[in-house]
Formats: sequence, structure tokens, C-alpha cells
Amino acid sequence: MEPLYDIEGMWKTARRMARQTVNKADLGKPVSDKFKRGLVVSEHSPLREIRFIIQLIEIPVWVGQQFSRHRIATNRSDFVLTENINPTDIEHYVQTQRTDRTGNPRDSNALVDYTFTANAQGLIDMSKKRLCQCASTETKSIWRRVVSKLAEIEPLLSFALVPSCIYRGFCPETMSNCDWINSEVGIEALEEYRDFWRA
Repeated sequence: MEPLYDIEGMWKTARRMARQTVNKADLGKPVSDKFKRGLVVSEHSPLREIRFIIQLIEIPVWVGQQFSRHRIATNRSDFVLTENINPTDIEHYVQTQRTDRTGNPRDSNALVDYTFTANAQGLIDMSKKRLCQCASTETKSIWRRVVSKLAEIEPLLSFALVPSCIYRGFCPETMSNCDWINSEVGIEALEEYRDFWRA
């Protein structure tokens, strides 16, 4: 994982956009952790200015298909810049399995390289499903590595990447409620998450 652009530059852009919405000029100084924390926890739209490239090497093709289900990072899909770039999209680039390109027959268990770009909001949204106890073991393992790598780059954001039950405070799954959120570990994780944002 790497920032799509300079990480501090993206935070400055996010702050400038946030201040513009309340008719204030940019501060022209480094972005504080207080601002970052506030933007991440509130999930206001300038959070979408923080973008990353995630490169996953040799993952099962079927896990890549699960990640590819995440198309839109927010409910807003009509916001298009003049350069025809939609900043709310998560863009996916998956290594082909086409026989005419690889010379090999397709294999549903193949390992592929999979790269995508996503903004911070998209990463939060993906984490709700891909860290869920109902997700496959392989998917959770790969996504936990993404979260771990993000923690090295932007710890305040990585702390927001949690499963739906932590995000909401209860399990919203209708097909398979594992009740993990009510376990000792789940309760502790929820309190840690809430305490972090209260600080």
C-alpha cells in the first residue's frame, strides 16, 4: 500500500476543502492530528481526498473477486471532476486469466496480482465487510495485512478500518449472526474503538 500522492499534501487538500465549505481560508500550516481524527470519525466528504494504491501480490482469484464487489466508496456516484475522474470510485486492476493472453487454461484457484486505488472512505467501507467474522479466513487475513500496512502510513486512518459490528456497535448481518460482538474479545474491541475516538 502506498499513498496515491504525497500523504501530507492530500491531508492539506482535504483541510482546504473542509475550510472552503465553511467560508474559511486555508491555514497554510501542517495538518494537525486533531483535524485528521475529526475528519476520519465524522467521515465528511473531504475524507475522499485521501487516496491510496493497494497492491496485493498472488492472492486467490476468488478473494480478488470479493474485493472487486466494492465499486463505490460512498453513496454519491454522480460527482465527476472536469477531467472525468470520479473520486468516489474504487478502481480495480486484476491480472488477466484469459487463455489467449496467458497461454494457460483458466483456473478458479489461481493466484493473481491485484491492484486497486481507493480513497479513505472506500477503505472504511470495505473494512466493514472484509473484516467481518462472516468473511472468509483468507479474505480477512489479506485485508488485515492491508490495515497493518496502512497503520505504518497513516495510523489515525487505520484505526477506523473495522468490521461492521464494531462500526455500528451491533451485528447487522441477517444471514449469519456470529455474535462475536457480544463476546469478551468483541466487547473489548468495541470499547477500544470508542475510547480512541473519544480521546
